[in-house]
Amino acid sequence: MTQPEFDEASMKAFCLFEFGACLLQRVAMEHGLILVDIKYEFGRSSDGSILLIDEIHIPDSSRYCLAGSYEVLKC
Repeated sequence: MTQPEFDEASMKAFCLFEFGACLLQRVAMEHGLILVDIKYEFGRSSDGSILLIDEIHIPDSSRYCLAGSYEVLKC
């Protein structure tokens, strides 16, 4: 992956995070949880474009910890 490709994938990941994680974090906090990790997977189309290739913002791609224990456990 070249630096420009990395920069493009990073920008896309940050935009996805800004869009979804803020909502997920708010909902998690309402239930006594904290969102600690999100996974985004990218691939390439046949023309070389960088694409999101997996589901996002679901339990399988996100990791949560109990809000009160996060500092102690360092999930």
